[in-house]
Amino acid sequence: MIATPTHLDLADMRRRLRDDELIVELFRMFLESYAAQLAAIEAAVTAGDLEATRESAHLMKSSAGNLSASELVDACAALEVAAERRESTDLSRHFRRLAFVAETLAVELQGLVAD
Repeated sequence: MIATPTHLDLADMRRRLRDDELIVELFRMFLESYAAQLAAIEAAVTAGDLEATRESAHLMKSSAGNLSASELVDACAALEVAAERRESTDLSRHFRRLAFVAETLAVELQGLVAD
């Protein structure tokens, strides 16, 4: 049985997936990939590459959506929209929020998969 997390909607995941083993596997997949995704987003933001920023943020948003992690979905969407609108002065601020939310989620997921 999975403990009740605070940074994702486990009830929604269970409704959609109906399989706790699959849910735990999705947690593990996120943990294996999120650091590389964050690094790609940060590199794009640092380089001022708006298209790569948008694409990388969109990819992480999809991963977060699979986890029903709405706070991370929102943070990714904010960065994605800023890149689409060419609001380069806001990219760093949006990235910092996204990174904080992703790291917070990762810590919680590590605890869940360790149980």
